[in-house]
Amino acid sequence: MNPQVEPMHDLNQPPQHLRGPKQKQGPTKKIMLIAGIVAGVLAVSAGAYFLLKGDGKPQPAAQNQQTGQQTEETDEPAMPPAEAAQLQTYKSEALNIEIAHRKDWTVAEDAEKKVITVTSPKFTFQTGSDSRKDVFTVKIGFGVTKDAQKNIDKAKAVRDSLLIGYDAPTEAQRHYTNISYLGPPGDGVSPFEFFMVTGSTAFKADAPVASTIIINASDFLIAGGFGADTQNQLAFENVPAAELEQYPAFEQAVAIVKSLKVY
Repeated sequence: MNPQVEPMHDLNQPPQHLRGPKQKQGPTKKIMLIAGIVAGVLAVSAGAYFLLKGDGKPQPAAQNQQTGQQTEETDEPAMPPAEAAQLQTYKSEALNIEIAHRKDWTVAEDAEKKVITVTSPKFTFQTGSDSRKDVFTVKIGFGVTKDAQKNIDKAKAVRDSLLIGYDAPTEAQRHYTNISYLGPPGDGVSPFEFFMVTGSTAFKADAPVASTIIINASDFLIAGGFGADTQNQLAFENVPAAELEQYPAFEQAVAIVKSLKVY
């Protein structure tokens, strides 16, 4: 019987029974090293993400990088106050008029209907016992809808009319005009609903308008109020008449009327 002979082995390596666990080869080590580095980078990135994102709770509104003011998510104005207060000039070729308004107000024109609408940013105002957040709207155009004329006819003056002078009137317009404060009919103190430019016609508080003001298709309508009046009915939000001057938007609306130039 032949004696057991150990198989041949590499002379540079110890015999098989004296070797330790099989050694990993060079390429495998490199792969594991690369995998370890990638896993480490992913872990660091994930940690940084959760540190910045938080624990899933709602985050504060983003800040404007230029001004530090909050974005529209909180209904705050996006532009700085000094920029918002800058006056812009708008001229309508269809109506042959020109007005000046704050930069944070917007102007929309319907050339076919010959009307321009000037709108303030949203703000909070009181409507009696409740509060509302909406815009102030000024409308300048020719004629009125039937529903708007009905609203004018049934209105009454809630304050004495205000006589104002235009800032720089042209030869085509009067130098002075009345702004009348109108509201729904009823006994006692009625709330303010809308203002109208009534020319030489002035009203005392509680006086009914009835058929005193008729706006024909060729007549200018200059009016405004709290809210948007999307149906063009002069149907605005009702606000206590004694509190109008506490709202800068109302003062700006009067300033827009004073800036009017008719060509």
